[in-house]
Amino acid sequence: MEKKTGLVPRLRFPEFGDADGYKKRSLFDFVYEVSTRNRLNEFHRILSVTNHKGFVLAKDQFDHRVASSNVTTYKVVKRGQYAFNPSRINVGSIARLDDWENGILSPMYAVFRIHDKKIYSNYFLHWLSTFQAKQGIRQKIKGSVRETVDIKSFMSLAILLPIIAEQQKIASCLSSLDDLITAQEDKLAALREHKKGLMQQLFPRPGETVPRLRFPEFGDADGYKKRSLFDFVYEVSTRNRLNEFHRILSVTNHKGFVLAKDQFDHRVASSNVTTYKVVKRGQYAFNPSRINVGSIARLDDWENGILSPMYAVFRIHDKKIYSNYFLHWLSTFQAKQGIRQKIKGSVRETVDIKSFMSLAILLPIIAEQQKIASCLSSLDNLITAQEDKLAGLREHKKGLMQQLFPSLENH
Repeated sequence: MEKKTGLVPRLRFPEFGDADGYKKRSLFDFVYEVSTRNRLNEFHRILSVTNHKGFVLAKDQFDHRVASSNVTTYKVVKRGQYAFNPSRINVGSIARLDDWENGILSPMYAVFRIHDKKIYSNYFLHWLSTFQAKQGIRQKIKGSVRETVDIKSFMSLAILLPIIAEQQKIASCLSSLDDLITAQEDKLAALREHKKGLMQQLFPRPGETVPRLRFPEFGDADGYKKRSLFDFVYEVSTRNRLNEFHRILSVTNHKGFVLAKDQFDHRVASSNVTTYKVVKRGQYAFNPSRINVGSIARLDDWENGILSPMYAVFRIHDKKIYSNYFLHWLSTFQAKQGIRQKIKGSVRETVDIKSFMSLAILLPIIAEQQKIASCLSSLDNLITAQEDKLAGLREHKKGLMQQLFPSLENH
């Protein structure tokens, strides 16, 4: 029996089980630089390449048009061609143009096409997001004086290739998974948008005392009453004097309370945490300098923890306001607008605990608060389940790619 040549991936489709292994190639073999300029000023769609969305309109990316009206030196890119930012390829700013027939890019970009008889474009597109491709790019950056990767350095990257038919099979499999991931992303976005719209109707708008949407059992109830947070928010200033608490926490704008070592990828510099503030389950905390971006949360995942002295910690009177209702209110437009107004009146652009407590809130009776919170929490559970499903699919794809693409280290 003839011995196979090349490297074989850990996972291979049955029909290619007897095929030779992958062959090592240089991108020079099938990547060709494109240097066409917009000399005649015939193209006007100015594009940019991002690490998350690929090609986007530059005006959407930077929220303005390019400063210069002269774009004759800009590079022309056409559908099916690729481009990358030499200074940002390390974070994934490389993509294929799929959504438009053509466009133009700043002269700093590198534009290229591939020989589609030598490599299948969808396969190459997936390969660009593999560990092997990213590792190769990192190595090129290490050898660069300016920490960039120009087109020649990029083209010197090595790749392991199977025959075209196998490339097409692999790309088809991964593209199907991408379609599923996109569908789940759309579903997640729809759920978040639904919640956003629901909250706008369940909480009274500025100048109103009754919400646009109210549960039938409260249709005849009085309007919401205006209250100050001073009525039910109480500052907590307990310090870790006896050094009995050791779980150091931080408050983020996306995940709420997290372990500080996970947030900053290290432990606090000082081993003395006796001046740190103690926070207990059910209590709230915020960073006065970051509350404007949503860094406020309730402690739910641990019984207790400690926070840097800069944090403001507080509890609420749960007979006057339902905690879950208050938690949802914190993410409303009304709460965020109130916080922004406090920041405008602050010299240091922060919101201390006293300023926070002076915020106004419109409150229904406790029973209605509970009903609203229950509705929104149920929706949050759906969103969390969808997030978990999406994370599972992404992890599945990551694992699949690790098995479908051989490592150059073993070559």
